[in-house]
Amino acid sequence: MMKLSIVLSFICLANTLIVSVLLDDVSAKDDALESEISKSSKTEVDFSLCYDFVTLEKTSGILLRVNIPKSIPDRQRILAIKYSREPSRVFSKNGNNYAEFIFERPQRQVKVEISIRADIFRYDLAQAEMQSQKNLPKNPSLKEYLKQERMIEKEHREIKQIAEGILGQSEVAIVQNIYEYVIENMEPDISKLKGAGALKAAQTKRGKCIDYCDLFVALCRAKSIPARVVGGYKTEFSVCPKHSWAEVYLQKYGWIPFDLTFGENVPAEIRKSRFRNLKPMYIYFTNIRNDKVLHNCYTHYYGCKGGRIELEHSVIFRQPIKRIYKGP
Repeated sequence: MMKLSIVLSFICLANTLIVSVLLDDVSAKDDALESEISKSSKTEVDFSLCYDFVTLEKTSGILLRVNIPKSIPDRQRILAIKYSREPSRVFSKNGNNYAEFIFERPQRQVKVEISIRADIFRYDLAQAEMQSQKNLPKNPSLKEYLKQERMIEKEHREIKQIAEGILGQSEVAIVQNIYEYVIENMEPDISKLKGAGALKAAQTKRGKCIDYCDLFVALCRAKSIPARVVGGYKTEFSVCPKHSWAEVYLQKYGWIPFDLTFGENVPAEIRKSRFRNLKPMYIYFTNIRNDKVLHNCYTHYYGCKGGRIELEHSVIFRQPIKRIYKGP
């Protein structure tokens, strides 16, 4: 049986927009933000995910398993997915889609490029509130999104203690107060390659975008509100397009996305707007925090049989803007 050396991919904290305003100008800035968002209901995206392997020591095989996006109502419509090399298989499991590549006796350099075209739609709490009542499932299966799991330690006494102190007169008010708590008590730290989880985030008050999400989701679950971490890419970014945000299941609206880092480093009034309003810039890939198919990696997993390999992962955006990101 092939022994695979696992290298965790990382989720980076995309730098957020820092807005500087005068106190008497907060309202005008907030109105401008809402106006900007309201004009944007869809973004057309054209991008490639590139995986460049270099064989450092002779190996008899390389395995690459990649999460690929799917069409999601109200979120995105996948128009086309093209592969530079035919996958060994494309399959679905636990609601996610994957492409798997196996290279026997690979050459020194192996490259896989996955090109994706999609329409990304704006969807947020404000959009849900404006829509007519949805036909939500009568008895949705939400136990999976209320439990404790790796990195989401909702049962830990420190998490429960924080949750007990967060109140609200409605479900939305409780979620907004959790959102405010996380943003007010966390500081960005992109020095580490992977997230540390909700408990560590609560203790150190520092972390990546995924740590913000882990803490937010753990606190929601501790308040008996279903929530989950979502992973994918952003079309607007400063350094890294890889990103994590969260979704909460609200009884009136179903699953609603919230981006914790989109609400930080801005005045309180703008933060309130960003709680309800998001731009159409999120490309959904997964809502599984601990993905066994990817050995708990987040966007892709790779390994080799014997020898040693290196991988450079890059994202090439052609639309809406031309940008290239290179990283592990």
